[in-house]
Amino acid sequence: MKSKSLTPRERQVLRLVARGLLNKQIAGELGIVEGTVKQHRGAGMRKLGIVSVAELVPLVRSLDPLTEESSVLQTLEAAKRLLESLAAATSGPRSGRLPKRSRRTSGERKRRVSFVIKKFKI
Repeated sequence: MKSKSLTPRERQVLRLVARGLLNKQIAGELGIVEGTVKQHRGAGMRKLGIVSVAELVPLVRSLDPLTEESSVLQTLEAAKRLLESLAAATSGPRSGRLPKRSRRTSGERKRRVSFVIKKFKI
């Protein structure tokens, strides 16, 4: 395999693709734009000589096996980041910059956060 020629960012993007994330989700998680994700994904797949995600998933897993524990930890860390961003976006009088009638009440925020906590079993 030519996996040694992959850049660290290409490896990171391909791992996330193999986990089933969409380009937009990967961009959000890495803090880059979707076009950059597409470039890294395409370059990595070209270097590996593959043309489909179906070929990519087993290849990435064989090169960098994800244990069940690390996958769960990554999911929990992502959920924690999501909750922190929700809390930051919903705090303060002008949070979210939504029109007054569209703002969530504190009860709605609490229900939303508890739903996310239950969903990710935090």
